[in-house]
Amino acid sequence: MATRFREMVDNLRQDRLLFGVGLLGLILGAGLLIFIAVRGSALMAPEGQLRKAATFDIALGIFILTMILMERAAPMSRRGRRVWSGLLAFLVLYAYAMENVQILRGLDPRFSNVAGPTDQILGGVFFLSAVAIMLLFVALAVRFFRRSTAGPDGPLLLALRYGSVAALIGFTVGIVISANGTAEAGAAGNWLPLHALGFHGVQAVPLVALMLGWAGASAPDARRAVHFAGAAWLATCLAVGWQTLAGGGVLSPSLPIVVAALAFALWGATFARAALASRSATA
Repeated sequence: MATRFREMVDNLRQDRLLFGVGLLGLILGAGLLIFIAVRGSALMAPEGQLRKAATFDIALGIFILTMILMERAAPMSRRGRRVWSGLLAFLVLYAYAMENVQILRGLDPRFSNVAGPTDQILGGVFFLSAVAIMLLFVALAVRFFRRSTAGPDGPLLLALRYGSVAALIGFTVGIVISANGTAEAGAAGNWLPLHALGFHGVQAVPLVALMLGWAGASAPDARRAVHFAGAAWLATCLAVGWQTLAGGGVLSPSLPIVVAALAFALWGATFARAALASRSATA
């Protein structure tokens, strides 16, 4: 397993620019969490929330590192890869700056109630940068749907398709939140859990394919497992979305939450089976 981890890190380092940008997000997030612990409060008056900045930095950093692995699996010319990587790095650095600087100034970078005209304009540019990141992701994801899954890397490509659909759900929810000016939905609903579930699909499903590949599983078995994992993750997203649209919280007992729990358990069982197979093969 340690060898596999080193191989993954080596793959990440092949795109040094994005690797640095992704690592920066993890460092910023960890630094803010330490700052909160030392300071004893996460509020930067009047409305800045340091925990939001920390989770944003860490989540975006992990997402960018995942994008590097996806980029390596996508057919792209050297020039196209360089342009795509450079644009993504620029947009993400702007996102880091907006999120952290504005919150440290005591402002909500998206939905401020006290910001002046200049900061409101910067918030609008922040939204446009998120849309641009989504378009870059779509440009990458389309390549996985164009490639055949008949080869030895077929299960991974299939998993990346599922993960891409889940991530697009996450992006769409982000646009809904921005359009509404709030993450709240109805009496007790909140779009943020679905937002997170969508983006983590690009790790949750491909990890199953990677571990089965490391375990030497047959292509039919790996495909079957990926279909189970991918469908289960998307079903979890849809069920949570159903609950949110109804105005309910994710901890409120209901039919959608039961469906979400069962679907997530199916993904968990598939993931555990792949992890055990990988561990047995490398023991």
